[in-house]
Amino acid sequence: MAQIRHAELSQREEIALLWKDCFGEHREAIDYFLANVFSPEHCLVQVVKERVVAMVHMLPADIISEAGTVQAHYIYAAATDSAFRSQGLMGQLLNEAFSYGESRGDVCSFLLPSEPSLYDYYARYGYTPYFRTRFAEISTAELASLPILEGEQVTASRGEKLGIQSGVSLLRNDQLSGERGSILWPHKYLDYAMQVNSIYGGETSSLSGTDGRLEAYALHAAAGSDCTEITEIFAADWTWLELLRYISGVTGSGRLRLRLPENSPILPGLGEVRDFGMVRPLGRHTVPAPLAGRSPYLGLTLD
Repeated sequence: MAQIRHAELSQREEIALLWKDCFGEHREAIDYFLANVFSPEHCLVQVVKERVVAMVHMLPADIISEAGTVQAHYIYAAATDSAFRSQGLMGQLLNEAFSYGESRGDVCSFLLPSEPSLYDYYARYGYTPYFRTRFAEISTAELASLPILEGEQVTASRGEKLGIQSGVSLLRNDQLSGERGSILWPHKYLDYAMQVNSIYGGETSSLSGTDGRLEAYALHAAAGSDCTEITEIFAADWTWLELLRYISGVTGSGRLRLRLPENSPILPGLGEVRDFGMVRPLGRHTVPAPLAGRSPYLGLTLD
């Protein structure tokens, strides 16, 4: 009979094998998570005969509310051994995560289903669509035709750590300030997302002002022979256009495909808005109500 427990440090290899089996990820990416992000207190496992057969990670994050920010958790790398599926183990883990999350002060639980069909599965456990993302695409020719925006001098760079744990977090939080329901990730999760992007062949490009302050950043990777996908981009004022032109130049791509907050000032009015994540309130808590005409942004979902 399966038993639910908090994970132990000694189970990291079992967790890595389960992760690899279920998601097929590079072992380097899994090992980076286990060495730099994993915490037993944020991971619940189902154990059968002392073997880990299912798991969920509950990554702490803040969600912007009417009064500032409140604590929440992101369900990540939810996995069940193929020999133990269709036995209700994942549902049991989720219910335990809800109870544990509430006990530690989490207001809600949120996640990104790995495929559209799973929206219905998670709806059975009280999750509803909540976050939205605008998917936009632009050719380099269209990009070149946009009017030049002017501002202070900036310096571009790529493939560097950027002092990521400070500059990116500050810029991201500033850009999302007041966007109720949007997620603010801790420094180490931002760093993890960039490391995983790098492991899979992606890069982080940035623009810095004359004072060295980060003005814009983007995570991007090749998406076919002539397209670059930008999985997250934030920029202060006019700098987004210069960063997009820089990425287009250094990658040589004919097209850029972007994921953006629905209300982002980048490429305004371009693209298709889709549901991109779900949320579930815990206990008697309520989910922050988005501002009228605005959509909560999840971003950097480690998908």
